[in-house]
Amino acid sequence: MVIMTSNRRSLFALTALALLATTTLCAAQEPPADEQEPPASEQEPPADEQVPEERFWAFGDSLSDNGNLSLLFATDGIDNTFLPPEAYLPFFPLGEDFVPLQRISTGPTIAEYTAECYGSVLLPSGLAALLPNGPLAANNFAIYLARATDNIPGIDFPYQVAAFAQRVVETGVDVSQDRAFIFIGANDVFQAFDAAVVPIAAGGKEADFEAGKAVLDYTLTSIRTYLIGEGGVLTLPNGSQVLVPSLAMLGIFKFIVSSIPNLKYTPIAKQTAKLLQCDEVLEVADELSQYFGEGLDAIVADMKAAHFDVVVLDTAKEFAKIHDNFKKLGFTNRDDDCFLINILNTFANGIPPTPGVFRDTCSAETTEDFLFIDTVHPTGTVNALLADALLNDLPCANDESSTAKISSNKKSTKKSMKMQMKKGSKR
Repeated sequence: MVIMTSNRRSLFALTALALLATTTLCAAQEPPADEQEPPASEQEPPADEQVPEERFWAFGDSLSDNGNLSLLFATDGIDNTFLPPEAYLPFFPLGEDFVPLQRISTGPTIAEYTAECYGSVLLPSGLAALLPNGPLAANNFAIYLARATDNIPGIDFPYQVAAFAQRVVETGVDVSQDRAFIFIGANDVFQAFDAAVVPIAAGGKEADFEAGKAVLDYTLTSIRTYLIGEGGVLTLPNGSQVLVPSLAMLGIFKFIVSSIPNLKYTPIAKQTAKLLQCDEVLEVADELSQYFGEGLDAIVADMKAAHFDVVVLDTAKEFAKIHDNFKKLGFTNRDDDCFLINILNTFANGIPPTPGVFRDTCSAETTEDFLFIDTVHPTGTVNALLADALLNDLPCANDESSTAKISSNKKSTKKSMKMQMKKGSKR
């Protein structure tokens, strides 16, 4: 478990979460069923009343993080350039004199493309104190290592919701027209995978699926609780507790929910199967990924039944297509990671991150030939292709005005990505 420092906690504005206790207790008191009003999304405002602005908020893990991890390192006064310059797109929201932010990819994430489709710019929540109108402009709470449960204070999904709740309380903003992008659960499936393969790693022949599914049951309960449920009580790093409402209780009724790619496709799962000399490991990864997907589908079905406005991005399905057709799309490697990123030691031991080291089979010139930049995260080209498949049929991608329309031609996409990386490395 990561022990968060005071500087890290401030990154997510958790120092004043006590404000939420009173607000949440009031919010949790619902009127009788026959007196409840329809969701805000179904109510018509008076003709002379201005419709609230529609904003975009993102919650998730490293698949959506576009700078919060970098800011966490920078806040602690250590080097935040954990990716080699020639292998990532530097991100300079405050100008080139400001410390560069990094994604764990070689290009924009699905979250960024989706925000762009809806007319927003996705900026790390850690920039709230540095940007004009920062509390509303710094709209991405996603960060590396985040899970859907509440294991890591200041990092995991419930704490992201808590930080968002504080923004709502402090600004008094009406979020009834806002959209929340949810892309969470990958790290929980990894945790379930680890729990399930313990017997095999110990020399046994069978995986413990029940142990893995128990992890995911807890995960799915947490997602439901902080999306549309009653929220919950979180323990802060200082030991105090605070009652945190769900996003729905805060007034969010428009959601974009993404499924997660099947874990069996990742280099880490394939490497684990090879290390343990057990092909069943990939079956474990597949079954647990599907189990989580079915649980997430059930949550989405309940959200729709309750008349929430829900857009579903079937990232799992589209990624499977890319994986299965990688050669036709111009990729040459779907099994290996391009380079090693040693970030976990930074969290575990408090040492500076080690810049990525290219594998023997990969170089700056061949990065976009790989599906994965490391053992888990897709390259920029893969994210671009996913965005092309997932977003172009959405209402936000209207005609030629949508900036989310990306060429589905693999070669032109790869060429564009390489040009951007080459330009970025010169900064």
